[in-house]
Amino acid sequence: MTTKQAPRKKKLRSAGFSNPNAIKLDIPTPPTLRECLGRGFFSSGISPHGHREMTVAHSMQLIERYPSLYRLACASPVPSSPPFAREGFACGDGWFEIVDRLSAKLSADPNLVVSQLKEKLGLLRVYFELSPLPPDEIEESTDAALAEAVAESRITCERCGKPGEHAQREGHWSVKCEACAAEEARRKKVLLPSWVRRLLGLRKKTVFDRSKLLAASGERSWLDLSPEHALALLEKYPVLYREAWVAPTNPASRFACGGFEIGDGWFHILDRLSAKLAKDTALHVVQVKEKYGRLKVYWEGEENAPPDPRLDAEIEVAIREAADESERTCEVCGQPGISDWRHRWVSVRCEPCLQIENEKGKP
Repeated sequence: MTTKQAPRKKKLRSAGFSNPNAIKLDIPTPPTLRECLGRGFFSSGISPHGHREMTVAHSMQLIERYPSLYRLACASPVPSSPPFAREGFACGDGWFEIVDRLSAKLSADPNLVVSQLKEKLGLLRVYFELSPLPPDEIEESTDAALAEAVAESRITCERCGKPGEHAQREGHWSVKCEACAAEEARRKKVLLPSWVRRLLGLRKKTVFDRSKLLAASGERSWLDLSPEHALALLEKYPVLYREAWVAPTNPASRFACGGFEIGDGWFHILDRLSAKLAKDTALHVVQVKEKYGRLKVYWEGEENAPPDPRLDAEIEVAIREAADESERTCEVCGQPGISDWRHRWVSVRCEPCLQIENEKGKP
């Protein structure tokens, strides 16, 4: 009696970025743009893990110069540690001088402690905790120092420190000089595979056009949500997702530029939420994404429509319920999952999907 060996199944890629059907169809699935970032295909001042990070030498200089200000720095952080202990100086080396000058001013208050320092929307952001409350003059000087540092980061290249331009590049805000921007474009052209360049070219189209083309061709979209699921939502709730037809070159349209930035496992949660939100035709979604392992949906109403506190409260309750459900649902396959810190990011995974991730290894 002979036994047949079970065919080997294709492993899922990094959770949240792949179509769960790939494990059934056993078809190759190329990495998304997020994974390209993590693998170093893009030269934009980010670490191999996919986030901005100051070099160890510069980080140690700041910690040694201002030990009281950065006393939350920890060599072995745990998930419950403050953001600064886990992430450190989450910005490029080009802003080292700006952070150094800012630190010198902030250290005037011995009770001030930096809890997070990072780049956000292309600008320097610093958050801190203090106890007890400082005098008014110290608080005013601190606010002035922060405003000055943020204004300086707007015109300083985050990679090299030379004068740069604050602009949106490939859907993300950043500050780069001409040389660094040209180097990034050159590296993209040299390093990126041809299929990634084709997907980048699709960014000139709307979310609906991109999803329709990719669904017809059978290729993976740069959107985290599969083209089939994205099209289902766009066609089912055209008024709610009206920004899908806005030209993504408009930097004010976050949804047109980003699309559905969640995994396929949360499709049914978003579908049920969309059915509730679509009851108000004056409402439209401006962003859908995953953040800290929870579904985040941002919306806006008509500019001239009078506010309705009761309706706004119902909308917020529906969004909060969907977010709570996403915290218990695997973002990859939709099965019950657990929210936890993994590879320095909060994510929701079930045991099978987590095992697949661990076998492949973190990006």
